[in-house]
Amino acid sequence: LPLAKRGLWPAIWLAPADNAYGPWPQSGEIDVMEHVGFAPGEVYFTAHSSAHNHRNGHQRTSFETVPDAHEIFHVYAVDWQPGRITWLLDGVPYFHLAKAQDDAWDVWPF
Repeated sequence: LPLAKRGLWPAIWLAPADNAYGPWPQSGEIDVMEHVGFAPGEVYFTAHSSAHNHRNGHQRTSFETVPDAHEIFHVYAVDWQPGRITWLLDGVPYFHLAKAQDDAWDVWPF
């Protein structure tokens, strides 16, 4: 990754092709990773939905400190199943979300 500086925002996202529930964030977005310029050495893992996003202050996110993110190659991955999402860094699970039985589309559009 490039050395984090303000204004850089390397990211890998997964977004739906059809927007079944409406535009962002209603149909969901899974951020496999984000390395934001204001937080050098931190990699974020996030799931956006209508109920959970930064605009309404209910973000479902986690971050890991990766001090060498800009020095060596790392593998960022998501294991995405119908009822759960697990984020992995170099093959190690770091963040996990699971769909509750009563979650409607606004919470779990994935």
